[in-house]
Amino acid sequence: MKRVGIRSIARNAAYLGAAQGTTYLVRGFYVVVLARYLGPEVYGIFAYGLAWCLAFLYLTFLGRGEILIRQVGRDRERAASVVAQTLALRILAVGVAVPASILTGWFAKTNPLALQLIVIFSLAIVGRGLAVWVDHLLTRIIHATS
Repeated sequence: MKRVGIRSIARNAAYLGAAQGTTYLVRGFYVVVLARYLGPEVYGIFAYGLAWCLAFLYLTFLGRGEILIRQVGRDRERAASVVAQTLALRILAVGVAVPASILTGWFAKTNPLALQLIVIFSLAIVGRGLAVWVDHLLTRIIHATS
């Protein structure tokens, strides 16, 4: 019985490790290809826009993943309501972060190309913020409760 559990844990750890490794490998390849294709100036503007929006993306987290884990671990009967509350808070935070990012970029009077990238990356905060919430939910809660 113990060996089945250890094998399951090892197999799941291998899957997670392979997924993370593949992600980093593809990202590294993507960055090299993009840098060569865009050239130094445009890639610099791309990196600037990405860094700008990552700063605003972190406003959508604010420790809610850890709160989600803690609250579900304390009271499993209330898990559904805690999940719903953290989702509502994440949606609210995304709704504040996206306009804040766009407006701050607008008032910073940056390069027009940089402003376009800031708007595009700011809109991507919606998907990324919700994806991180789902990651917290699926990888951390499920492992904590199983």
